[in-house]
Amino acid sequence: SLFCFFHILFFFFLFIFLFFLSFYFFFFFTDPAPTEIYTLSLHDALPIYADLERNLRTEARNRDVNPERLVFALRVPDKSLHLARHRLADLFLDTFVYSASTTAIDALWSGLPVLTRPGNDFYSRICATHVTSVGLDDMICASTRDYEDRAVYFSGNAGALAEVRNRLARNINTKPLFNQARFVRHLESAYLGMWQRYRSGKPPESFDLPALPADS
Repeated sequence: SLFCFFHILFFFFLFIFLFFLSFYFFFFFTDPAPTEIYTLSLHDALPIYADLERNLRTEARNRDVNPERLVFALRVPDKSLHLARHRLADLFLDTFVYSASTTAIDALWSGLPVLTRPGNDFYSRICATHVTSVGLDDMICASTRDYEDRAVYFSGNAGALAEVRNRLARNINTKPLFNQARFVRHLESAYLGMWQRYRSGKPPESFDLPALPADS
């Protein structure tokens, strides 16, 4: 009906408004970041990204940081090139309160350690899940202050950062996040359980799948 159409339209525009409002509060009302931290950001050709780049350079200048230290990388048509340039960075600083998802997976797969500060809702905890699943639980910070302190610590301690990077390189092929064979076995077990339930005449219901060992 027409009423339902306008009802859906209202919530769609409400979602868009809240999404951009969250970006506004993030860039203008969060605590200033330490001047020891520099960022590698990805942006597209949309006007909003030009505004974000200008704002970040302005904030850097206001904090006596050379704005040219901020490197903004354009999109590339070849995903392998995008993954390769991650190796030029030392540390991936996750955003808060809307955390990285696919971008964090790209970074971890490329061997780039990720530092994250989770919140209390789903969107602020996605990155922490990825970091945990690749065996880097110690890269999850309990507070904003802890997040800033850890970032500054890694910026001046190449040995500690190298240890995390080496551990990530060892875990990529064994921990659950990128263990495709383990994921397939889980999926097959789920399909088999559903089929057996159907064959036995039982009604559908939700079920928990026993986890296989992480190194299986």
